[in-house]
Amino acid sequence: MRFLFPVLMVCGVAAVAACASDASEGLQSSSGSTTASGSSGTSGSSGTGGTSGTSGASGTSGTSGASGTSGTSGTSGTSGTSGTTSSGGNDAGSGGDASPGEGPTKQCTVSKDAQGFFGIADGNGSMARLPNDYNMTTPRPYPTLIMLHGCGDNTKNFLQWAAAPFETRKTQDYIAVSVGGRDGQCWNTAQDEPKVTAALAEISACFYVHKKKVTIGGYSSGGILAYQYAFRNAGKFAGILIEHSGVYGNDAASASWKLNIAATGGTSDGNFPPSKFNADWAMLRGLGFPLETQTLAVGHDGSSEEWDKFLLPKMAQAKWIAP
Repeated sequence: MRFLFPVLMVCGVAAVAACASDASEGLQSSSGSTTASGSSGTSGSSGTGGTSGTSGASGTSGTSGASGTSGTSGTSGTSGTSGTTSSGGNDAGSGGDASPGEGPTKQCTVSKDAQGFFGIADGNGSMARLPNDYNMTTPRPYPTLIMLHGCGDNTKNFLQWAAAPFETRKTQDYIAVSVGGRDGQCWNTAQDEPKVTAALAEISACFYVHKKKVTIGGYSSGGILAYQYAFRNAGKFAGILIEHSGVYGNDAASASWKLNIAATGGTSDGNFPPSKFNADWAMLRGLGFPLETQTLAVGHDGSSEEWDKFLLPKMAQAKWIAP
């Protein structure tokens, strides 16, 4: 009950019921090296240590933004799937790799921890992790993932267990960003889009973000914000990655293109039950969005395994390119 008041203060009106019951979603420890939520390791020996010079400069920066609600902690693995489905297709990138756009516009000092995580100067405490082969002097363009945590979680923890989980770090081939500004809270869909905008703008100014390969994603509360912002700014994104969340509002119907979506849901999720996510998925398919889904025999808790085994690999598909 002690979480009820702050949760109701930051949740979107349509999603208050989902938020009110899960103010501590996604809180996983960051030690060890397990792929399940609850302890999606960040110690161990992977990642890039020490500090790393400055990034290059040239070109323009990107933008983005969003909102959210709801959740619980992440401690379960993926105990059995109830099915994986896909629908539609998208040939936005069928003519070959789209132009990546211009590179970074300023030099940025990067101070990494032992696993390669570092803060970015977006004014909200956002954090990032670069691909291991990123060259600060002569960078090439990389796909980029902008991520939003669930209620009660924090920027770094979500980066460690979802955006750049332990099992993916040795081969990570994208720039991972966890948006800051709501540590320990739910996202506010009416107020927090500028936070996402600032994170994408700063990462694009400092590093070579492939402008046609930017994906936005989130868990629970963060997923609500990710859906909303992506639909409102569809031209900026190749796709959306969603773990245990839902669609609220009518923004999907007015999206400028049918961007790619991949989502997971739990058969025992009390916050976003099958009746909710199945209805959302049917609505998105009905609107023509190419959607890949996975239904798991789990509750609401998030899992690193859902990200590294199902969601994150979608970004490598040829069709995940913005128009």
